[in-house]
Amino acid sequence: MTTKNETLRSLNYNSLGKHALYGAGITFVLAAIFLSIILSVGDLLNGESFWKAAWLLVPLGTGVIGGTLGGSFYYLIVKWLNLTEWKKIMAIIISIMVYILLVWLSLIAGLSVIGLWD
Repeated sequence: MTTKNETLRSLNYNSLGKHALYGAGITFVLAAIFLSIILSVGDLLNGESFWKAAWLLVPLGTGVIGGTLGGSFYYLIVKWLNLTEWKKIMAIIISIMVYILLVWLSLIAGLSVIGLWD
């Protein structure tokens, strides 16, 4: 049986950081596209000061946090556990679902902070 210290030592922090950055990068690009569509179609910036418009970047930040957590979850479940065959496929599917859920919830949290989600 492994102890907690042995488990922490077996983590590859470089790979964990890479997967967290991958998750954050994917979310950043998707959230930036989503927010640019909302801002261009919705005319939310008409006559607004810079500081009022800066609040619209909050969902982008919260989305990136959710993507970082999703990428980290993917690494911890799929890569670190060294699963085999069908277990790995199920872990990938579950990790993708958790990633989407985390990004969705973090974007909702960011949009509700600035009042765009009622």
